[in-house]
Amino acid sequence: AVCCSDEIYCCPNGYTCDVVAETCIKNVVCPDGSQCDAGDTCCKISSGGYGCCPLPNAVCCSDEEHCCPNGYTCSAGTCTKGLETIPFIKKHHAKNTNAMTPLERRHGTL
Repeated sequence: AVCCSDEIYCCPNGYTCDVVAETCIKNVVCPDGSQCDAGDTCCKISSGGYGCCPLPNAVCCSDEEHCCPNGYTCSAGTCTKGLETIPFIKKHHAKNTNAMTPLERRHGTL
């Protein structure tokens, strides 16, 4: 299980806590089996695995480090949509579903 930040609720593995709505949201599963939080987009990263862009249906940039919102194009270090330009968004590493968290290790739940 994954304990939520409110320290009251927990969600099953493979889910992310939505403390405000008091619900668990199913994570996004990447092609290699790693996971991103609900609402993220899986994108390949330069190390060979997958990373998470913190946007839904994002555009994964060819540099394998950044992403852009849906409808934008990765272009020369920025995201562009017509005349609008915004900064690239940095991806973060996806969660390895085989890794044990310290809480699980302490309690021996895997």
